[in-house]
Amino acid sequence: MDRDDLLERILRAPVYDVAVETPLDSAQLLSERLDNRVWIKREDLQPVFSFQLRGPTTRSAN
Repeated sequence: MDRDDLLERILRAPVYDVAVETPLDSAQLLSERLDNRVWIKREDLQPVFSFQLRGPTTRSAN
């Protein structure tokens, strides 16, 4: 499988039918403690309240 085929399969994955784009939130206290910018991806805001959408969604489509 070449790179273009792989990209096409990724973009057609059924997970995109149920997943929504979630925001990145700044973790201010952790950033200060580590003296670096730390961002947290808010996957807890997915409509199905799951951190692991991709695996179960892809598995059920196969």
